[in-house]
Amino acid sequence: MNDSRSSLTSIAKQVWPQLVAFTIAVFFALLTIIWGYSLEKDATDKLKHQQLPIATSQLAQLTDLNKLIEAVRSLLSYQQLEQIEQNHQQLINLLTSTTVNGNFDGLDKVSVIDIKRLNDNIVRNQQILAKAQSNLLNTLQAIQNSSDTNNVAKVKIEQSLLALDFQLIQATKTVFPSNIDRVKNLVTVLNDNIKYIREDYSLIAEPADEVVDIFLTGDALIGKWQGTNRLYQEYRNILEPVLEQLELQRQQLTGEIQSNILNGEALATVSIAGWYVEQEKLIQALTIFAVMFIVLASVLTWLIFKNFTTKLSALVNFTSQQLKATSQNIEQSNTEEQLLAQNITRSFSNAYSKEQVENQISVNANQWQQLAEASKTYFWWIDNRRIKCSAESSLAKYLGIELGKDSASLIYQWRITLGPKQFRELLGCARKAKCEKSVQSFVLTLNEKQLRLNIGYQTTTNSWFGSLTDIQEESELHNELKKAENQLVEQNQQTLMSIEHDHESLSKMVVQAMLQSQNTAIVTGTNSQPVYRQLERVFDWLRQQQILAQLGIVQRKKQFSDVDTLQTIYAALFNQVTEASLRQNQILLSLDENLAQTVKVDARLFTRLINSVCHLTLKEQFKHQLALRFDVVDQDAGQQTFNVTAKITSKQGGKKLPKHIQRLVSDNPTPLASRSEQYFSALLSALHAEQLTINQIEKGFKLSFKLPVTLPSKQNKVVTDTRLLQQHALVISSNDAQRKILAHYLKSAKAECDTLSNVEHFASNFSLAAVNRRKLNVVVVTSDMMNKLDDIQQHINSLPKRKQPALYVMQSPQDNLAASGLFSIADTPVCRQRFVSEVVDIIDNKKANNCLIPASNFSSFHFAPAQVEVLLAIADSEQYQPLWRVLLWFGFKVTLVTDSNSMLKHWQTGRYLILMSEFEQSPFVQLMTGKSVSRGVFNFYDDEVLELTESQAEIGKHWHFGKVPMFNELDELVKLLSPWLKEPVQFGAKAEQESLSNANHSSPEVSFSQQLNDTLPAAFDMEQYAKNQGSPELAVFMLEDYIDTLSRSAIALADFIAQKQHESIQTAINEITLTASILAAPTLKQLGSQLEQAFTNNSYDNMLRLLEQVKQEILVVKSYAEAI
Repeated sequence: MNDSRSSLTSIAKQVWPQLVAFTIAVFFALLTIIWGYSLEKDATDKLKHQQLPIATSQLAQLTDLNKLIEAVRSLLSYQQLEQIEQNHQQLINLLTSTTVNGNFDGLDKVSVIDIKRLNDNIVRNQQILAKAQSNLLNTLQAIQNSSDTNNVAKVKIEQSLLALDFQLIQATKTVFPSNIDRVKNLVTVLNDNIKYIREDYSLIAEPADEVVDIFLTGDALIGKWQGTNRLYQEYRNILEPVLEQLELQRQQLTGEIQSNILNGEALATVSIAGWYVEQEKLIQALTIFAVMFIVLASVLTWLIFKNFTTKLSALVNFTSQQLKATSQNIEQSNTEEQLLAQNITRSFSNAYSKEQVENQISVNANQWQQLAEASKTYFWWIDNRRIKCSAESSLAKYLGIELGKDSASLIYQWRITLGPKQFRELLGCARKAKCEKSVQSFVLTLNEKQLRLNIGYQTTTNSWFGSLTDIQEESELHNELKKAENQLVEQNQQTLMSIEHDHESLSKMVVQAMLQSQNTAIVTGTNSQPVYRQLERVFDWLRQQQILAQLGIVQRKKQFSDVDTLQTIYAALFNQVTEASLRQNQILLSLDENLAQTVKVDARLFTRLINSVCHLTLKEQFKHQLALRFDVVDQDAGQQTFNVTAKITSKQGGKKLPKHIQRLVSDNPTPLASRSEQYFSALLSALHAEQLTINQIEKGFKLSFKLPVTLPSKQNKVVTDTRLLQQHALVISSNDAQRKILAHYLKSAKAECDTLSNVEHFASNFSLAAVNRRKLNVVVVTSDMMNKLDDIQQHINSLPKRKQPALYVMQSPQDNLAASGLFSIADTPVCRQRFVSEVVDIIDNKKANNCLIPASNFSSFHFAPAQVEVLLAIADSEQYQPLWRVLLWFGFKVTLVTDSNSMLKHWQTGRYLILMSEFEQSPFVQLMTGKSVSRGVFNFYDDEVLELTESQAEIGKHWHFGKVPMFNELDELVKLLSPWLKEPVQFGAKAEQESLSNANHSSPEVSFSQQLNDTLPAAFDMEQYAKNQGSPELAVFMLEDYIDTLSRSAIALADFIAQKQHESIQTAINEITLTASILAAPTLKQLGSQLEQAFTNNSYDNMLRLLEQVKQEILVVKSYAEAI
């Protein structure tokens, strides 16, 4: 065997020559490809760097030569003499900018020629020529009108005139007639023939004399032609030699270009071992060799593959034959077959004996026995209609039955042992296992033992199998675990109820502090807005924790009621708009037309969910826009699903999602998640909202979720609105999202709607001619265009009265009413139904605009922002929107609710000093705190006598009662609310004048500015800051947020500098500098500029030093602001 083995070779050695040949072919193929590529690249580089620049320069000269030749030819053409001055100037310009090399004789004279004189002569001659043609035509007309056609002189005159007319037609095309002498002869003949008809044909003679006079004596056109022709010939004498020289040089330059092209086509030669070969032919040869080597390598690859396939197939056949006949010798062709045959023979020679197999079976049975006794789990199967088990004796002893009997007795024994009920369950479980082809289980009781029986059916062998497990201990443990869980749930419920009670007590204390702050502000006139804002936040936070606790209490049920969907959403967003404006954020709303008018939902949770969406998305945001949209995505019988989308964008755009937004959809929720995020998630869960998604979009991010709501049994059908059919509306707004929403609402009412983002285009796009073609019925202007309102009104007034469209203005809730007046609607958020209805009304009633109260009416009602909170409880928030804005103008903090339950919940907190309600719900309830505080309770209906019970009189003994006047009755409103109104803060010259007046009268009170100067240095210019904000009220509102922005930016900048995040550093510095500019804080602004310079120089140490100064200056600004 060893000799035969030595004579055989392996498969690898058999294919080795082919592998070597393949490697050599691939090597030479790569070598030829690389060589050819280097030669081609060398030729390309030579063409690019040597020949191409020369050709480019020559082509540029040829182009300039062509332009010069065309310019000269145009000056030499009689057909273009009327443009001789322009063509002459073009030639001068070409001469100054040409790249043509050479000095052309005569070109230096071109620039000094008095071309203007020649051009003026040509223009004058053409005017005289036109006059002559006119007189000539009049003469011919007179001849044709003459009745005598036989007069010889008249016939000769007509012939002369016709010949002269032909010459003049030529002259109109070429400035000069083709033969001036010919014209002169014709005029002379004409003059000679006129004297023969002068007496008899005066009507012909007079115009003929005028023609002669134009050519010979009066205008002397022939003499002028001759003089102009002489000047032009001098000009031509200069240009004709120049043209010949230019054409000659063009011919020479063309020859040089062709010669360079021919020279460039001659390829360089390559030296190979002393032999010179043309580069192109060498590249071709290398390409052919590369293709040959690649073909050779491909053929070798195919041969190697075929050889390996054949060898492997032979090896498989050999293995099969060897396994079939282990005792026979089969011919072997390689060492692999020899080794395989030896291993197969060795494997078959190691067979186990019968005694060894029986011994191993016995060992396995003992192991199964021990395992079953230890785990109390027995595996069984049916073989030949008899039950087999992994430990038969132990199972029989454990169950107290015999397992080895025949099938009929065994079934009877099981039926007796299990009882009828458990036996039926056993049969049902077996049927289910066989039908579903899966293992089934059920729990049975046998001899006071709980057992779990698993049954399965093997379809391939048609046999049953399964297991039997004692679960007595497991059942006891499950019972104990369930008992512990119930105790834990009960303990957790008690904890939640305790937390709810604690939060309610804390809320009571916070409301007491809020009432104290309101009372102090009213009595003393001081402004503690920052403190009150913090109290509001603490109260809202406590309310959130209380809601969280309530949602966790199992016994607490949700209070479902019929809720007006639109009014609830409007009221919630009206409340959020005021809060958002403090950080110059904007909230937009878009509603689906198919949104159900009434839904059955927990109104309190629904409102809080909308508030939570606004709070979370606008958290830590400044100058952002929240576009909230409600769409109907699914509707079944009795249910509708809203898709709520909140899109947050800004002009600058965000680079990444805020961390608190990321945590909402994080797969690994962190325990550090804020309570506001837990609160939002709890509200989503309580209202069964699902599919929360957050995506980053351009310039911001988008949050969306689906909210199912129940519909009442009776639901009004959605009717298509066609009230604006055939009406043409225009929306002017620089806000893209706002513009699209308004246009959509108008189009949904079948209006034709155009939009403009720039008011500058209004006058041009909608001029009188445009309005005549297509009537414009109404112009809708949003609050961002209020500063352009006068321009828009001016253009509308410039149109005829019957063509003037109505002006519909939508103002911001924060607008200065003393400057703009009160218009009927606000644009954040837009109430769809009211908006469309008012547009219809203003068109139908031909109103000029929608102004409700002019600005002059507000001049005497300018109050400072107060801390007094007003609860406005109305069913229709759209209807009372003007009143809401008037109350905001008065300086109140207004909260809207649209149902009586919400009114009662808010009123019971005790934080509101004023209640304006149209509901029948009695406000005489026990308040959480502030029972002795003076409050105002007003309704919207007439009630001459308010009859109170004894308990109601006791509750309301410190309250004021009355009827709310109309929003436009400002005097009555001020009178009604006078106990809670705050005198205005004065700025600028008026304040200084009053301060001087007080000083002159020796008033003991010191002016506000003087108090600040005596206590603190002026960290920022208050008057300039107020001007930057647009109004003192807004300046006061925004002050705390600006200081907060400075503090956050300084803290973030320290982290960014430590991590060397360049983009984030730049953003933080820009925010500090911008805020300092708004506040008119010169020191802080200067430090921001120094930070910018240090960042430009990459001086991180210097930035850290300056940052410490910035932090100190922020503290100074904060102290100064708190004093204000």
